[in-house]
Amino acid sequence: MRAFALRRLAAVAVLFAAVGLSVVGGSDAVATTGLPSPAAAAGVAAISAGVDYTCAVTTGGGAKCWGSNVSGQLGNGTTTSYSATPVDVSGLTSGVAAISAGTVHTCAVTIGGVAKCWGDNDHGELGNGTTMSSKTPVDVVGLVPETLTVSNVGTGSGTVTSSPAGIDCGATCSHQFAYGASVTLTATPGSGSTFTGWGGGCTGTGTCAVTTNSATSVTATFTLKPRPKACVVPKVKGKRLSAAKRAIKAHNCSVGKIKHSFSSKVKKGRVISQKPKPGKRLKHGAKVNLVVSKGRR
Repeated sequence: MRAFALRRLAAVAVLFAAVGLSVVGGSDAVATTGLPSPAAAAGVAAISAGVDYTCAVTTGGGAKCWGSNVSGQLGNGTTTSYSATPVDVSGLTSGVAAISAGTVHTCAVTIGGVAKCWGDNDHGELGNGTTMSSKTPVDVVGLVPETLTVSNVGTGSGTVTSSPAGIDCGATCSHQFAYGASVTLTATPGSGSTFTGWGGGCTGTGTCAVTTNSATSVTATFTLKPRPKACVVPKVKGKRLSAAKRAIKAHNCSVGKIKHSFSSKVKKGRVISQKPKPGKRLKHGAKVNLVVSKGRR
């Protein structure tokens, strides 16, 4: 059987060479490149000849096969013995980048980088973790990109970025990474917010490390910082300077300019006057200026 297949493929190679096509592939299949302009004009982007059947990718990205179909290698959902004309491969009428026909199974790669195979699977050649044949394309396990989804939640704001690049989100963002990729997420809080932790596929408040072995969802919680308390100016007139300073800070204000002046009424080291007046409500940290007695002249 193998000798027959080799003779058959050699004959195909000679035929392709005669029309100006190059032949690539192993002993069980051939694929052509360098299609002449008539083929391109007819809508063919690539072609691969297997044993007793052939598959092609159209210029529109669709996969079509024809010929023997005893193991479902045409991928159209049937095992009808053969088809003398091209049939659409189920689920691959667009988005196909490359195709390869084997002995009794076929594989294709989509423009999204997903590997799909169909047909005979006695030896696991479809790569889907089983030995059951398939009349339609199945994903090759471990070669399918997985989706990582990040959601920002909480009362605050912030962004989450990824390394490698792909996610840069201020709301919700998803990106497909290669199967088994190691992705590091970093959360950066916005102005007036703090990052309070990960949820879903990560925990803690540091960077988040995810391995994309399956679809994964991660949440990042950002919380608004509490608004600072207002400064309510205390009455410090007559107090010692040290006591006045403590009172000012305790009321969420700050000590401003301190001047010293002689006074016949206020003892040395005590506050003669203050500005602003007591009871004034100001923004957090507002300054209270003081005049402190130097005593009598």
